[in-house]
Amino acid sequence: MSRGANYRTIIGTGDRRIMTALAQAMNEGKVRAVIDSRFSMDRAADALAYQRKGRAAGKVIIDIVSSEKKEEETESSKQ
Repeated sequence: MSRGANYRTIIGTGDRRIMTALAQAMNEGKVRAVIDSRFSMDRAADALAYQRKGRAAGKVIIDIVSSEKKEEETESSKQ
């Protein structure tokens, strides 16, 4: 499953130096978040149940703004 990638856990400590270095590494593409799955807000209970199983191989994302709302905002920003 690793596809030749190296995985390490990084825990934010709130230390400004560490968080700044982490943000810079992410911006440079040296570090990236691994997303296991995404759920819409109306499926938040499913997302939490999935995460509780302990099988997620990355972050479980719950989208607060629906995909439809995002599309509407994108369309209105083009006008």
